[in-house]
Amino acid sequence: MKCYVCGTDNIESKARCPLCGFPVPRIVGDNGQEMEKLKEMAGKYRQKKLEGWKTGMTIYRHEKKGEDLEFNVEQKICLADCSELQIGEIFWNDQKFARVDANGPVELKVWVQKAQQPEKYGTVRVQAPDSEGFWQVGVRMQDGWKLQFVLKDDKKQFASDDFSMDELIQ
Repeated sequence: MKCYVCGTDNIESKARCPLCGFPVPRIVGDNGQEMEKLKEMAGKYRQKKLEGWKTGMTIYRHEKKGEDLEFNVEQKICLADCSELQIGEIFWNDQKFARVDANGPVELKVWVQKAQQPEKYGTVRVQAPDSEGFWQVGVRMQDGWKLQFVLKDDKKQFASDDFSMDELIQ
């Protein structure tokens, strides 16, 4: 059995999920009405747990100096409010990004932050789309308070390795 809030697996012998603290339900039979109430409660609990949490990445701006591109600015951008993320669904940020010449994975410097607390930074690897066009970046909540960052162009999308938030969400 998985937790209805954070997706942690094998919790049936517990009173509460060890990761998020949501009570483990004891529903007998197939009562659709009770399940709907439970899912609604779990959604509200998830939203409250993730209230004030944001996630994003660092982008690097360059400017042309003669024939060369030179690093100009490092900027932290917010991609999503974590309380709006649903497990397994990608939240696409509206901003478009110029492609990076890469014949393989790229590293993204990503972060999570609650309100005015310091950010937790990490690096994730993700395959770069092979495209002449612009990229879009999305965020997907995975089971166990893990985030994936997803790059897409007009043809394909690629997901990063997981970035864990579990020790931060208490």
